Amino acid sequence: MFEHFYSPENVAKTLVPQSEYHPYPRCGEPSLLTKEQKASLIKTGESYLGYEWPVATAMDYTKYIMGGTRVPYEMTNYRNRRNALCLLIDAEYAEGKGRFLEDIINGMWAIMDEATWVVPAHNDGWELPNFDKPAIIDLFSAGTAGMLASAYYLFKKQIDAVSPLILRRLEILMDERIFAPFMQNIYWWSGMAGRKTNNWNPWILSNILTCFGLMCKDEPRRAAAIARCAMMLDKFLDVYTIDGGCDEGPSYWGAAGACLFDCLSEMGKLTAGATDIYFDELLIQNIGRYIYRAHIAGPYFTNYADAPKEFRASGDLIYRYGKKINDQAMMDLGVALFNMYKKMDEANPGDPNVVRADVHHYYRHLETLNGRAEMEAATNNGFPLLEHVFIDGIQLIAERQTGGSTDGLYLSAKGGNNDESHNHNDVGTFILYSDGVPTIVDIGSGLYNAKTFSAQRYEIPQMQSSYHNLPEINGVMQQAGEQYAARNVSYTYENGVTVFSEDIAAAYPEEAGVKTWQRTFTFDRAAKAVTIADEAAFVAGENKVETMFIVPVCPEVNGNTATITQAGARAVELTSEGAELIVEEVDLSYDPRLTELWNGRVWRIHAVAKPGTTLKQTFTIKQK
Repeated sequence: MFEHFYSPENVAKTLVPQSEYHPYPRCGEPSLLTKEQKASLIKTGESYLGYEWPVATAMDYTKYIMGGTRVPYEMTNYRNRRNALCLLIDAEYAEGKGRFLEDIINGMWAIMDEATWVVPAHNDGWELPNFDKPAIIDLFSAGTAGMLASAYYLFKKQIDAVSPLILRRLEILMDERIFAPFMQNIYWWSGMAGRKTNNWNPWILSNILTCFGLMCKDEPRRAAAIARCAMMLDKFLDVYTIDGGCDEGPSYWGAAGACLFDCLSEMGKLTAGATDIYFDELLIQNIGRYIYRAHIAGPYFTNYADAPKEFRASGDLIYRYGKKINDQAMMDLGVALFNMYKKMDEANPGDPNVVRADVHHYYRHLETLNGRAEMEAATNNGFPLLEHVFIDGIQLIAERQTGGSTDGLYLSAKGGNNDESHNHNDVGTFILYSDGVPTIVDIGSGLYNAKTFSAQRYEIPQMQSSYHNLPEINGVMQQAGEQYAARNVSYTYENGVTVFSEDIAAAYPEEAGVKTWQRTFTFDRAAKAVTIADEAAFVAGENKVETMFIVPVCPEVNGNTATITQAGARAVELTSEGAELIVEEVDLSYDPRLTELWNGRVWRIHAVAKPGTTLKQTFTIKQK
């Protein structure tokens, strides 16, 4: 798509020189911050005046390889150091009196003192930085560089007045850790190394554009870097089909599709608007629209892949993306989220000492700060709440009783394959909400550790198909790999009835002994009912099947009906035809994140079918 800008010569024709590049106001220039914003940012920053910068040791760095934990180093050097610096930058940007400048300089100096900006989990398996190998550029090093480059841009005049040697050191480090490695090396995430890329590509590139845009004084090199980014962004787009579905799930859309928007926004500013034409492309538009197509209610989105039960989406970015593509529904989602989070924050102001800033996307953060007044003034039309959605490329449906309302049932189901980015083995799973409240659920992802992105990933329960709303066939679960996929997928929506059907047998290995397993979801809005009909044929003999349903509360079972009662919603009845219902409590206390999200446990309903050579079973779901 971006072929025209593969050429540094073409980039140079419209490239704004570094000395003239002015993407947002610098410190001391008139800004768009509101009076209330300034007061809040200053108050938060005051908590970090005189901050004692914590130090993670070399042995803390080794603890990821030695013990599988990311916490000791990342919490110290990344979450705590960078969070403090970001909030100090915000405060000085808001006040502009120099009161926070010494602490900003100390924070920048501390981070420049770090032997590497790459976190242990991304260090190519080495226990410590290996300086005999080419420099790594990962999510965290790029995010660090982007924040430091932004500080360089915002405060250069003020910091140089203290000593020009401070930012001169940053210029040297930026060349060593970002500029030269980016231009010289081919990284897996670039899509140019023969490996499928994912959110790493635009996430890193958004920060690369920030660094070259704000700090690189060599204009030919700057143009060449932007051209290189354009080539890599096209590799990211190769992962998508025209409908724009994100197989990484909606929480990672914030690091995938949203970072694509960051890149295009930055490229537009760098080239005096020359790249803005790409917002007219249907693929770019649909990548944005995915986020409201995946929205369920309030803070809830379809949490497939490594998406958690709920997360904080960037309402401001969603609004700006919608504005760029002239999509009112997307703008409405952004404004509705902004107002919902604002109300939540006002009700629970919390401790300013634990405010968490977006340290990975500082360009986006500055756009958000300067766009606050527009968000405050925007009309809140409420959430768009689409009635029916089918995203063919990732084989995902999203269906609700009535468009524009959370009342009634909401159903989402998926096909796809088991080699998706941030994959869980979950071909054919579904989630169901009652009146906007999670009722039959996806557990989601836990706290990342050494197993999460290793060969042991599928030893983790919530990654396995038997901890999704799926059958276990002859004691066998689904397997990981692109070949383990849905087949014969179809979707129709007519007269208020949705029918989504798929054969999920190929998602199971040979030892499961299943030839076909046609799973058909029917949402009949007139009947206010969802049915799941499973029909299977096996290779031979008597076959044992248990179909799982994950629920967040202990259900009441009476015969072949399980009643799931959640606060704030009508109870839901799950009725089985052809299977006995047995309830099991699932302990999630092994994972701190899941403990926080699900109070340490969920329940698993086992629908146990009678053994046989074929299978037919139907589950009907209605509100009481």
